[in-house]
Amino acid sequence: MELYIYVKSGFPVLAGYRGHVVSIVGHTIDYSRTTTEDSEGFIDSSQFLKQFIVIDDNFFPYQRLGWPDDPENYAAAYRKEYSIDSIITAVWSEKTRNGYQQYLRWQHFRRSES
Repeated sequence: MELYIYVKSGFPVLAGYRGHVVSIVGHTIDYSRTTTEDSEGFIDSSQFLKQFIVIDDNFFPYQRLGWPDDPENYAAAYRKEYSIDSIITAVWSEKTRNGYQQYLRWQHFRRSES
């Protein structure tokens, strides 16, 4: 899960859904979830993801943005059915100019329409 990787790495993430934008600042975990191992016996830690912690200017800070059937999902106040349409985050890039220089650039990801 790409979004989880950015949040776990501490990159600032803005998420848009239903014409509204929130800042994702963390996540909660649920170790009781059923997981599957890969071919080498490793478990992807994103399988334990329960909710994202968001800052939404329409609510108190540190709201839980969960799955649609999650009773603690604050986004149900907007609408029952929602999903994150896009995210914007800063990622490290390397630019060659008189050697390597690292810099931050903003990367925009949009959910594919299917």
